Amino acid sequence: LSPAVLEDREGNIWVGTALGLDRFRDAPVAVEPALRHIPAWGDVLLGAPDGDVFVGGANRIHRIPPRGVPDIVLDNGGDTEALCEGPAGVVWMVTARRLVRFHKNRSTNLPRPPSELGFNDCAVDRHGTLWLTDSGGLYRQTGSGWAFQPLPGDDGARARKTLVAKADGSLLV
Repeated sequence: LSPAVLEDREGNIWVGTALGLDRFRDAPVAVEPALRHIPAWGDVLLGAPDGDVFVGGANRIHRIPPRGVPDIVLDNGGDTEALCEGPAGVVWMVTARRLVRFHKNRSTNLPRPPSELGFNDCAVDRHGTLWLTDSGGLYRQTGSGWAFQPLPGDDGARARKTLVAKADGSLLV
């Protein structure tokens, strides 16, 4: 079972595994040769609306433009924990050591929430607010930092939590 599967706007299927990153097309499988430093657990993938594919792996994040060559957009951040998109082409990158807002080829480092568990996922709601989840609950970005919110009905189990931003901008956990 692969931890990361994504279909981009060109119909390519990207699969990140412990053995590397593969791109499936209408033609034979194409292995992405430029990405060989793969973490043991595979990659984190994000397909951006402009057609770029972001690949987060061991200690770096690459951007692959349509029909382009991968370039490093974040280096030495620690293992990638989550990637998500916000309004106007903003990409949020959550790594073991950093939280980065990436927009128009510029990276801005922001303070991470105080989770010791590591983050599972991120999403942006209809108001443009960034949310992160760890196995203990949700973190909401506020003007002054972060607000923690335990999940309703959560039995306290430390299970992986996934966030999904619906088309209307609401979130599902």
